[in-house]
Amino acid sequence: MIIEYKDGIDPTITGSNPHDYKCMYCDLKLKCEPAKKITKMTMRKVKPHFIEHKNAMEEIHGPFENWYFKTVTGLNYEGTRLAKCLACGWWSIVEEYWIAAEWQIWQLFYGLDGIIKDINVADASVPINELRSFLIRKYTKRFYVNPKSFEHLAASVFSDLGYNTVCTGYSKDGGIDLILNNNSNTIGVQIKRTKNNIKVEQIRAFLGAMVVNGYNKGFFVSTSNFQSGCNKIANRVGIELINASKFYDALKEAQIIHYNDEFAIDHSSFSHLHFIGCYPMNSL
Repeated sequence: MIIEYKDGIDPTITGSNPHDYKCMYCDLKLKCEPAKKITKMTMRKVKPHFIEHKNAMEEIHGPFENWYFKTVTGLNYEGTRLAKCLACGWWSIVEEYWIAAEWQIWQLFYGLDGIIKDINVADASVPINELRSFLIRKYTKRFYVNPKSFEHLAASVFSDLGYNTVCTGYSKDGGIDLILNNNSNTIGVQIKRTKNNIKVEQIRAFLGAMVVNGYNKGFFVSTSNFQSGCNKIANRVGIELINASKFYDALKEAQIIHYNDEFAIDHSSFSHLHFIGCYPMNSL
C-alpha cells in the first residue's frame, strides 16, 4: 500500500485531530498500535507551544489569572501511537505528553500525517493496488481510469471478496468482461466505466450475452447509476446492479480484507514530529 504521499497538502498541517480515531479521508476507523518514541522532547522545547496556547486562549476568553497556567510538574511522556487506515492507506503518528498546572492538566500532541500521492489514473502501468488506494481517496477520478485497468481493478475487488475471477479482456465475449466462480456458481460480469446512467436497453443486451454464454446470474457494474426501469428487469432475470456507490463500498471492504494483516510503515527516518496542539485534560 502507498505510504509516501504528495498531492499539494502540507503534511505538517493536515487538520487531523489527535483525539479522532477515524481516517480524515474516508472516515474509516483507524487501526492503531503503539510505536517507539521518536522525538527527544524537553520542557524547554514544549514551553513556547504552551505559551502560544495560553496567548490564543486569552485572545478568545480574555486574561486568565497567573496561577491558571502555572506549571507544577515537569514534562511527562505518555506514549506514541501509530494509526493507519486500511482502506486508503492514510497514516498518522502522534506522540503525547502532559504537564500539570495548579488547576489543570494539559495534553500536548506532536505528530505527522501522511497524504495520498497523486497519480495518473489513465496510465495503464499504474499498479492496481496503488489505483485501489487512490480511488478510495478520490473516487471522482474513477471516470478517467484506463478501461483495461478498471476491469483488472474490479477483478481484484471480487477476488478479495471471495470469488475466483477471470478477465476476458477485449475478446469476443459478447459483453462479458469478467467471469466469477463462487462454489458451484458461475457469474458473468459487465463493467461500464461511464458518466452516463445505464439504460434498460443495455441491461437487455447484457442479458443476451449471459444467455449466449450459459450464465443464469450476472453482475452489471457501473461507475454511474441506472435509469428507472433497470432494477425491475434486472431483478426478474437474475442480474444484480452495482452502481458507483455500491462498488465503492465493495472496494472499501476489499481493501480492509486485503490489508487487514499489513501494518508496515517505516517511520525510522522521522527525526522529529510537529506540534499539533495543547488540550485541557481535566481539572485538579
